[in-house]
Amino acid sequence: MSDKTAIYIRLSEADVTVRNGIANESNSISNQRIMLCTYIKNHPDLKDNEIIEYVDDGTSGTLFQKRTEFQRMMDDAEKGVFKCIVVKDLSRLGRDYIEVGYYTEIVLPSLQIRFIAVADNLDSDDYKGTTNGMDYALKNLLNQFYSADISKKVKTSLKALQKKGEYVGSIAPYGYMKDPNNKHKLIVNKKETETVKIIFEMAAQGKSCPQIAKYLNENGIQSNRQNNICRWNTKTVIKKIRDEIYIGTLVQGRTEKVGTGDDKKTVDASPDKWIKIENAVEPIVSKGLFEKANANFPRHKHPKSVQVR
Repeated sequence: MSDKTAIYIRLSEADVTVRNGIANESNSISNQRIMLCTYIKNHPDLKDNEIIEYVDDGTSGTLFQKRTEFQRMMDDAEKGVFKCIVVKDLSRLGRDYIEVGYYTEIVLPSLQIRFIAVADNLDSDDYKGTTNGMDYALKNLLNQFYSADISKKVKTSLKALQKKGEYVGSIAPYGYMKDPNNKHKLIVNKKETETVKIIFEMAAQGKSCPQIAKYLNENGIQSNRQNNICRWNTKTVIKKIRDEIYIGTLVQGRTEKVGTGDDKKTVDASPDKWIKIENAVEPIVSKGLFEKANANFPRHKHPKSVQVR
């Protein structure tokens, strides 16, 4: 039986066709596969090996523990399933300098597994008995800097859009939909506006959230656009009542990402960091009705958010 060689393929963000269920994998994934298989086929000491494939389509290179296929590959590595790992370049393995170094300098050598990064012209067999050299370390470090720089630029561009009153969320709030001609613009969803009005009118009349939720569920009004199950509850109702978007005020930046790599997580941002734009969208209810409904559901006051008029 021939030896086995693993190919690891990764893309940080899956193609829109994959996210929308149109395609099974991103174009970059297919291109990486062709590149790696061609390399192995043309490499004398690898061409007869059986190829085992591991693919993470749409997973950040700064995350290691959360990459399902990467973790499966490392489990197989410990079991001795293959003797070599081939990737397109170092950044495909990861963009965290310390973590990548840990795997390539400690884990893989200890398991006697050869590591090849094709585009970087790196083959660990060329460095047996030594570290992988300053050039390798520099590329690894630059990959992490690149990831951090891209992340910072994305955040900056999103903030700029938010301050202009552009919507940057992936899903439009209930009662609205994205303008087919401009994904950053929200327009009223006529099918849902009546439900929004019912919620505010009942709240203004003194009805409790459980009562409102019960009414909506009993009348077969959907709360979830993904399926036909009605799941209105206290949380979903109060969220609508307190959302200023229904009087035309767009509030964004309520959450933020903190930490790096596998420790990165999404947390609630402090209200003073929120970006609030008045008259950004068409209102569904009047300000008077909004205030009357919210008067029946008092909450603790927060610092004022960033106002952009």
